[in-house]
Amino acid sequence: MYVSLSVNSTTKSLKSPISIPSSIPHIAPPNPPPASWEPPLDDYLKIHFDAAVCVSGCSFGLVIRGTDGHVVLAACVRHQGVVNPYLAELLAVIDVISNVASRSLTHVLVEGDSEVVVNQIRQGVLEVFFGGPVLWECHQINILFVSLYRV
Repeated sequence: MYVSLSVNSTTKSLKSPISIPSSIPHIAPPNPPPASWEPPLDDYLKIHFDAAVCVSGCSFGLVIRGTDGHVVLAACVRHQGVVNPYLAELLAVIDVISNVASRSLTHVLVEGDSEVVVNQIRQGVLEVFFGGPVLWECHQINILFVSLYRV
């Protein structure tokens, strides 16, 4: 079998044949542990938020579920230019607070996987740099949250 390469719009043929085995062994990735979800207490909603960054910006989302596990609300947001993971998690928390406040929810449990952000909000630790004002706002509205903890 001969293979053609396209380099800068120029196609070149390789002179020597390349052998491709007829069967390639299947290598399965390791199985991740199964995801589990524990329902909140009766009459509570559970909110999970998370954020991710890439070269051009960040995305974050949240899922609100009832005690029966049914999704009450799911949302995602994309921000151009925000490439700091810490700030992306803070923006996700602001989105959670905005959704909680706009719906007048008072019995909620909130989960997030950013240990730094969750602990700072729980402890009321305010950073001097860009996280300070965002954390201050989170802490002011924190009375709406029954619990904010790391997954």
